Amino acid sequence: MELDNAIKLGKICQRIKSQVKTYLDNYVESVISIISIVKYIENTINNTDYLNTNNNYNPVAFPVGVSVNNVCAHDTCISDSDNRIFNLETDLIKIDFGVQKDGVIIDNAFSYTRNNDYDKLVLASKHMVQTVIETITADKKIIDIQKVAEEALNSFNNSNDTNYIAISNLAGHQIGNYQIHADETQLIYPNCIVNKNDFYRIKGDSLYAIEFFVSNGINQFPGMESSNNTHFMVSKGKLPKLTKMKIHNSEFNSIRNIIVKHFGTLAFCQRFITKWINLDIDTINETLDYFFSLGIISKYPPVIDSENCVVSQHEETIYIPDNQNIKPLVLS
Repeated sequence: MELDNAIKLGKICQRIKSQVKTYLDNYVESVISIISIVKYIENTINNTDYLNTNNNYNPVAFPVGVSVNNVCAHDTCISDSDNRIFNLETDLIKIDFGVQKDGVIIDNAFSYTRNNDYDKLVLASKHMVQTVIETITADKKIIDIQKVAEEALNSFNNSNDTNYIAISNLAGHQIGNYQIHADETQLIYPNCIVNKNDFYRIKGDSLYAIEFFVSNGINQFPGMESSNNTHFMVSKGKLPKLTKMKIHNSEFNSIRNIIVKHFGTLAFCQRFITKWINLDIDTINETLDYFFSLGIISKYPPVIDSENCVVSQHEETIYIPDNQNIKPLVLS
């Protein structure tokens, strides 16, 4: 684990997060476009000297997420022509971004709103994350961590006269080298509804993204907008196959080469590909669908709660030492 690199990346994330909040606080108009926030964050990352290395991999660890109100996660702009807007005075947004250098990824997210009606909702997800960080150590059973998260939300509801629920099909996760989601046995859910196994344990000398989503609705298992995939990754273990496979379609071949050279196993979206090749989104989607049909590419659509709900998110990346007696180091 390159801890020195992770610490530096964490400080970069903290600085960018502070800059984004200031940018939004000082934004004069009530209405702002999603693409403007996405590009502000991407440009800030790309213009950070420490992240400019000789390797070709994208320092933007995954597509910047800007998910509004009932959209829980994975919403981003797949093209520069995205003209969606939202209202800073009334809406709640989740901003999820990450940076990477030499395969070390720092992932973080926060909720932003000027609407005081959502202050407690924003605090609820943050309270869950902070409570879990206080108790998590190497070798602790994951199911026990999930119980802590569940109790944290119950306690928050009791203290604040709220009735919030945790989104139960979104989870915290271990972060690996060039992998935003590493070991599938290391998913940390907000309760024990999905994962009831009591034999998986937290791994030491590892990075974890501790994140929870809290809704003011009643649906614990939001659906996915499968017709609108926004995040893509090379499936685990499939990068060598993608690199070596023969592709006769010239456009498909060009897109494959871009994925291998600039993303590897990092997450990307359609818009990222257009940075290196002038192709329309339909052609890119056709190519990605082809790779998906071969089991080489995995795709992830936005997760969307019921229409009248609002969801908050909070996320921090932490380093967990091997020593169970040492508390985790909060990086982002």
